Amino acid sequence: MLSEVQVKLGFCGAGKEAPMIPGRPCAHILKKGEPCFRCKDYHNVSFFIAQQSGGCCDCGDDEAWRTSIQCPYHPPAALVAESSVPSSSATDTPRSAPKHLSSAIPQPVKHYPYRVSVPPELRELMNRTVGYALDFILDTLDFSPDDPSVPSNEADLRLQPSADPMMKDQYCIMIWNDDKHSFDEVIKLLCDLTGRTKEEASESAHRIDENGRDLVEMGTEVPRLLEIAQSISQIDLGVTMRRAYDTFREQVASVIIEWLLDLTQSRLGTDTLVMREVIAEELLSPRKRDNHSSYGYSAQSLHSLTDVPNPTRLDHLFLSHTRLWKRPRLSLKEIYTSVLTISRDHKLAVAGHFARVYHRVIDAYLLVDREAETSIKYFALQLFTVPSVASHIVRHHKLITRLLAIITSFFTNQIIDKHIVYPPSNPMNSSSSSAQGLLEQTLDPESFPFKSKRFMPVFSDLRYLISNAPVQRLIASNPHLYISQFAKTCQLFMGVNPNKRMVGGHVEFEGDAWISVFNVTLSLGRVIKAYGAAFGVSRGTDATGESSSSGPGAGELVAAIQTVVHHILMVCTEEKFGTNGFGNGKVQFHKIFFGGAIYQIIKFDVLEGWVSFHHSLHWLLAELFKHVDILDTGRLRREVGVEGGIRDVVIRVASERAVLTVVDFPLRVLAMIAQIRCNLWVRNGFAIRGQLLHYRDFMLRELCYDQDLFILQVGLVILDPNTVIVTILDRFGLLSFFSGGPFSLHHTVYDSTQLTGMAEEVLYVLISILSESANISQMSVANQARREIVHALALGPCSYTDLIKRISERLVDDMAFEKMLRETTKFRSPEGTSDIGTYELKDECFEEVNPFWYHYTRNKREEVEGILRRRLLKQNPTVPDPVLVPKPLNVSPSGPFAVLPSTFESEALLQVMFYAIHNVLALTDGAGSAPPSGEAILDQALHLVMLAIVERPSIFCTLASLRAFEEGKVTLIDVLCKLETHEGFKSYKSRLGWILDQMHSWEPREVEIRRVVSGSHGTNQNNGGTLDGATGAVPDLEQAKKNAAKARQEAIMRQMKAQQASFAFSNFEDMEDDDEDQDMENEGEEEEVSYGTCIVCQEDLNASKAFGMLGMVQPTPESMDRLSPVPQPSVISAFPPANAEALDATAQAKMVTAGGVSQSYDGFPNQSFQYVRDIAHKRQETIQRPSRGRSTSVHCARVWGMSYSQ
Repeated sequence: MLSEVQVKLGFCGAGKEAPMIPGRPCAHILKKGEPCFRCKDYHNVSFFIAQQSGGCCDCGDDEAWRTSIQCPYHPPAALVAESSVPSSSATDTPRSAPKHLSSAIPQPVKHYPYRVSVPPELRELMNRTVGYALDFILDTLDFSPDDPSVPSNEADLRLQPSADPMMKDQYCIMIWNDDKHSFDEVIKLLCDLTGRTKEEASESAHRIDENGRDLVEMGTEVPRLLEIAQSISQIDLGVTMRRAYDTFREQVASVIIEWLLDLTQSRLGTDTLVMREVIAEELLSPRKRDNHSSYGYSAQSLHSLTDVPNPTRLDHLFLSHTRLWKRPRLSLKEIYTSVLTISRDHKLAVAGHFARVYHRVIDAYLLVDREAETSIKYFALQLFTVPSVASHIVRHHKLITRLLAIITSFFTNQIIDKHIVYPPSNPMNSSSSSAQGLLEQTLDPESFPFKSKRFMPVFSDLRYLISNAPVQRLIASNPHLYISQFAKTCQLFMGVNPNKRMVGGHVEFEGDAWISVFNVTLSLGRVIKAYGAAFGVSRGTDATGESSSSGPGAGELVAAIQTVVHHILMVCTEEKFGTNGFGNGKVQFHKIFFGGAIYQIIKFDVLEGWVSFHHSLHWLLAELFKHVDILDTGRLRREVGVEGGIRDVVIRVASERAVLTVVDFPLRVLAMIAQIRCNLWVRNGFAIRGQLLHYRDFMLRELCYDQDLFILQVGLVILDPNTVIVTILDRFGLLSFFSGGPFSLHHTVYDSTQLTGMAEEVLYVLISILSESANISQMSVANQARREIVHALALGPCSYTDLIKRISERLVDDMAFEKMLRETTKFRSPEGTSDIGTYELKDECFEEVNPFWYHYTRNKREEVEGILRRRLLKQNPTVPDPVLVPKPLNVSPSGPFAVLPSTFESEALLQVMFYAIHNVLALTDGAGSAPPSGEAILDQALHLVMLAIVERPSIFCTLASLRAFEEGKVTLIDVLCKLETHEGFKSYKSRLGWILDQMHSWEPREVEIRRVVSGSHGTNQNNGGTLDGATGAVPDLEQAKKNAAKARQEAIMRQMKAQQASFAFSNFEDMEDDDEDQDMENEGEEEEVSYGTCIVCQEDLNASKAFGMLGMVQPTPESMDRLSPVPQPSVISAFPPANAEALDATAQAKMVTAGGVSQSYDGFPNQSFQYVRDIAHKRQETIQRPSRGRSTSVHCARVWGMSYSQ
């Protein structure tokens, strides 16, 4: 190689350190195995090894760094004229670049200090030679296949396109590299098919891995070669069988590519740029198509660039990339990178050509390319992350619009002949009737586009583009175009993969399509965040010199919000929205009476309708509302003329009913996940739980769950809080529970455990939307990272690996994360080789911990509460039961969410607090012990009360004393006073004392009266005492304790008896009648007996619903003991017996005489399930053991088609 010879000889400084040229970046092309580093700031530096060649060093490139690193080897240009600076500068902007730049050939770099004089004849000869070489490569690749495949027969083999003028029947078999097959698999295959030794096959396999393909067989015996190639292709290994002439030309093309790469690394004297400039000039020139040329151009070219005007050699090479193999692919990417580093104009020119054919590049990447890791598509990373380049191709090549069109076509399955339809057709207007050309009208999660994981880098390209500051300013300055385009793309994924609760039976098949949908959601959610961030770009200039006037203002953000609201309403009001044809119908409203008022809310039952986890437009709307500084009331008044804050912004384009419709869809998701957690969706299988775990997983929660909660916060600000709270209760199916009355503790679907569990869940949601302050206060990324670290380590020390598993990836990648980690933690070094280092939260940081943080589970919350209480007790031992007082929201008084704390003044929320406590007390007094989730409900209800006192003490305390429930007899203060003296809930006494003391400071008379009546001032009252002020004889305190203990003992005994019954049934043991009678005498009433749980959904099996038992019945061998005479051999010679019907009739008669249970196996299996009916409907009778030869397991009846009526 020329470059190696120059380095060996030290020719004009070759092989030495490059000379320092101010203003010129390093541009060293990274080789495979070279060490690299990436730094977020001066402290956060990560080192890694380059896995493949193609990247370049960014030292000296101003656009690659947030702040200058002052590299001593690549200093910035000092007082150099603009024309002399080849790198990007702050004054040379894409806005000033001519539109025709991408189609023009950039001029050589000026003022290069090491330039040598090249004679024109030599320069022309160099250009011509390189041009011939490039045209030979393209002419050769014109006949190469896009996808390695083998013809099915000899006729098809000979019909393959070929450049061979003699059309000789000499063929080569090439095996291509992929990421599916192991070395051992390929080695064994070569040994079996080609007769090679293991060593020879191993060498060939390593050449395949290193180079990308290898010749395994060549000859003229076509049938034998075809058989070998077809055998190889049967295991989905890439293989081609083509004429030897074409294969030889391809190998020559590979050698020419290596030669061109060597030229980019060589120099002409001291000039290291001239060779690259020549190659760049020829790459950006059109092909020379001469039919009489020495390189034999053929009109049979398989590439047609009808959609690309004036294509150049570079355009053709981009599209021919899939026809190459690993080594020449990587070499070409190095050549392209070396051209990028010549000058900024060269970078823009190459980027323009790449943008022109980008849709075709994505075509090949998504549908054809077998070796995706070396695809030219990843060259986009070199271009789309450069601010000036990104701005240029977005403005002049409309790349964002085209990218969104590609995503639309791909996911709507508009794929014909391995090509994505571009621009996309309207699916609703497609009239194609062919099987291949039929366009889908809805998204199908089971289709190829969703199952392919290659779509993720396409979303990444879009995110790279819109994460650049100039592009973000462009988006924010024209929301009607860019936000509207993106909203239409998000509409595709609204309501995808909906779920409906299974009631009658289990889901028949648990597919994994939901995993693919969540992968799309993860990619789309990151793009949504980048779009939202576009409106937060600060005004001013950046590396591209964008003027300050292009920064986003309140008018642009208001327009974006109104645009997204419009698109949400367009989608959500469709009858078949998000249900793939199983529509919930039009959005309907109904009247609800709650708390003495009538509310008009949406009519929808999550237990019966279709609900999807995915509402991308709502997530986009949430991102827009997070710009609290722009939506400030004063700023909206000055810039937009809006007086009523964000309420006026939304109400201008949507009525209150429409806004309630927007809020309702995220609310349905929250209600559904609450029902899933309460085991109401168990018949939907494990897939529904998997979706819940992904939805709330740390990687996805800030893209999905957090956004849905924030939309509820927005709803509380725009709408009447009472209406929103009543809607929440309606979606959770808890209006009756929080309304009081004789039927409030009974639900048509929820059992007692599920009812209290749902009450706990709805209180959890209310606490989250009324106490979560990150979004409503526009918390900085650094403070978000600090909060995540504090709450993750509040549970105890952990390693760095475990810590980042609990924190969002976005926050971990931010440069502020390490700083916050140092500020909040103490690191304990490992003490031995088997130990690991751990991070421990600093003591002062525990003050920032909120035990009701919305990402904590119930168990974690209780654990954190215990840790905080022990810490407070240690600080002040004189207070045996310290109270954890919640912190206020601290929202800006002029911000858009300033009115959110006023929700605590709503009567609907007051009623929720009241009945949460009242119902727990009622259930406890009725059963003698706390109901399931009772303590959790009290925990959350009291926390809500404390939040209300912290935020709105005066008005809330007044409402609590005046607003009476239960026929106007009982107030919230009454139930708080009763709870304070309740023997079963002493653990809440200190919190109740704090609450009542705070209320006393605002309503002293009301609190004093009720605390006296409740007996907290020296007068003890029994657990069942009245709340309406009635007085009477106070029973002895010791007697009350005995009654409570007896009630707990009876509850334990009932539970033990149910477990014993379940154990007896599961093990098929006889149950004695006299034992049952004794149990009934002890209980005094009939007790419900459980017969175990369903093996599929784990539902409890009892007499309240039908269930069955699976059984396998088979003939018993004659050698086994039998309970009846052995039938004649002729009878059992076949199964089923020939006279099965006669035997069935005989068996039925015997069952009647035997009292309903057959003692022998004489008939067909239909009568063998008689004892199951006895179990289901005569549970007090003796359960017989199953006959020998039957294996049984309890199962819900309707799953397997068995249904037993009561």
